[in-house]
Amino acid sequence: MRFVTNNLPEITPIITLVVDKKMNTQNIKRGLMTCAALLSIQAIIVTNTYGVGTVWSGRAEDTGGTGMKPLYDHVVEHNGEVFVAYSTGGTSNGDDTDYKIGHRNSSGVWTTTKIDDGEYDSGHTEPSLIADGDGYLHIFYDLHNSNLQNKYKRSNAPWSITSGFTADFPFTGDSSKATYPYLGKVSNGDIYMSIRVGPFGSTNRGYRTYHWDDSANTWYEKSMWLQENGYVPYIFDSYAEGNNVHYAFSWSVGGASAIRHTVGYARYDSTNNKYYKADGTEYSLPITRSSQDTVQGLLPGEVWSSATYGARALEVTINGSGQPCVLFNVPTDLAVLDDRNVRMGRWNGSSWVLTDVYTGGDHNQNKTAEFYYADGELRLIGELPENTKKFWRSTNNGVSWSSEDITTPYDFTSRANGVHVNGYDYIASGRGGIVYKIDPDGSGGGGGPSSVTLEGESQTWTSSDGVSNISDYVKVEANSSGDWGHFTSNIAAGTYTVKVVVRKSNSGGQWDFDLGGTNMGSIDGYSSTTTYVTMDMGSYTFSGGNVQFRFDCTGKNASASDFDLRIDKIILEAGSSPPPSAITMEGEDQSWTSSDGATDISDYVKVQANSSGDWGHYTKNITAGTYDVKVVVRKSNSGGQWDMEIGGVSQGSNIDGYSSTTTYVTVDMGSRTFSGGNIQFRFDCTGKNASSSDFDLRIDKIILE
Repeated sequence: MRFVTNNLPEITPIITLVVDKKMNTQNIKRGLMTCAALLSIQAIIVTNTYGVGTVWSGRAEDTGGTGMKPLYDHVVEHNGEVFVAYSTGGTSNGDDTDYKIGHRNSSGVWTTTKIDDGEYDSGHTEPSLIADGDGYLHIFYDLHNSNLQNKYKRSNAPWSITSGFTADFPFTGDSSKATYPYLGKVSNGDIYMSIRVGPFGSTNRGYRTYHWDDSANTWYEKSMWLQENGYVPYIFDSYAEGNNVHYAFSWSVGGASAIRHTVGYARYDSTNNKYYKADGTEYSLPITRSSQDTVQGLLPGEVWSSATYGARALEVTINGSGQPCVLFNVPTDLAVLDDRNVRMGRWNGSSWVLTDVYTGGDHNQNKTAEFYYADGELRLIGELPENTKKFWRSTNNGVSWSSEDITTPYDFTSRANGVHVNGYDYIASGRGGIVYKIDPDGSGGGGGPSSVTLEGESQTWTSSDGVSNISDYVKVEANSSGDWGHFTSNIAAGTYTVKVVVRKSNSGGQWDFDLGGTNMGSIDGYSSTTTYVTMDMGSYTFSGGNVQFRFDCTGKNASASDFDLRIDKIILEAGSSPPPSAITMEGEDQSWTSSDGATDISDYVKVQANSSGDWGHYTKNITAGTYDVKVVVRKSNSGGQWDMEIGGVSQGSNIDGYSSTTTYVTVDMGSRTFSGGNIQFRFDCTGKNASSSDFDLRIDKIILE
């Protein structure tokens, strides 16, 4: 996909990858491969009173030493496995440091690989890690007035840290003076990386965005979007949901400084390549102090100077109503850096509403670990008060907060970050790449969903013809078929009955309702008299996280005077569905397609191969649910090594079909959530054991438990 606008022209890519991402890893011959220095240790299993749940914690390697200061995103979860980027070796600024990625598999075993050497700097150079839509890992690291071309690498295979990494960031120019990378992945798998560029000491540095186009395997460079001469901006957080990336930022005066002022907000819409304020007003670029959407302005007595401390942005997220929430801190004394209160700004549809979260006045500028929305509540992890680990919750969009102590061994030396997946929080911090997996309510994965009501007028809409909030409903405006409107909301994992309450009238149009890319049915908003109607749109299974609710106009009743749609609310009624029954797929009973043929032999199938790169697959209709995937393999002296892929996504670790004696082995490939319907099970040959006489794979059965 390629975006071109008058405001933000994309530059033609200098380097385009010429490799099919579905190729076998042994056939990918991209330069600058990184040797994989492997180290495996068992994770430490502990219990705590964080919520009422349990937690596992473990380091990718037991380095000890001074804690890192993770300013950026550096933990990724995939099917219960965790990847974390970290630095090790240096304890003081200027020390030599190794930058690494650790991988914790579903059995709890850590594997690590070194990405590169660098220079330790606890305030600037920690790594950023993200996976694109196909599972390739992208890492930025050691960036303090550094050249992006030398500080970026990408894995040579999906969800792999052992296949080698390639460095091919194509752009020169001001990307050679880069600091503070912030990453976000949108719904189509594209990545947007915003980073401050410009020479060290300059008073005209600003933020430029780079776009990884996942379908084209290419980076694009965009224009500067946050910049004002004489002032230096600081992005403190980015948050991606749907097609949007949200940013929170502050400013220093003259040059880089620990003294920052005000808190601003911006939303980038990847569908049209534009930046917006919370009220939907489009920014003219670059964004400056005077044009920013100000969440917190200058405090009483504060001036734009390097003599008085001001507010510092910390984190940004989206609440259950689709409204941006920005967390920041403010000094209790304008002359003191680290004596601070913590405050939250929430956009309520017409203005920013400020609420104090913590007013103890002893908060360190950087000791907020993570701020996010999950399972119907805003959550905050941090040292509030100072040196006291707390887990904070708000069930009313930040109006009020409750807190509880965290008593587990805890290594958040400064800010940390994490992801929320299927009811669990994965929080990363500390040297050696420590990761905590937390069950906040103690029920084993979030405790199941509660019913959700999304008021139409409370959502943050994007539309072709505008939306109007009218009393207790929203009017999605349309002039003809083809017009549209949508919003995004964070929904807890589970199966819900979806209902839309529509205000019908004589000017209502006909619309299709699309949920997370799935058509849920049609809505006719016309009635000769005004009436509210609840329409049952069927059931939908959410995997947990942000999902888009979209409405597309298809026309109107002949008697209707217009095409508009009036939505009172959308109701998601949670239902307890029984767990799916186990499924056993005998290998010899499937309809295989393969590069070298598949032979049914008695009670198994032999997927034939002559070399790495050969493959075989079949398709099966699977009932929605979460399963543990197991493959029963008949090992022999002619078995090869194969990767498994389900629905286009890598599953589990490599399967080695070789054994000096014939034996049946059950290989646990980890868990997988299916949305229901036909799914492809694919196996790709990656090579063979040196002692093996051939590359074949013999599958007895695949079990989904």
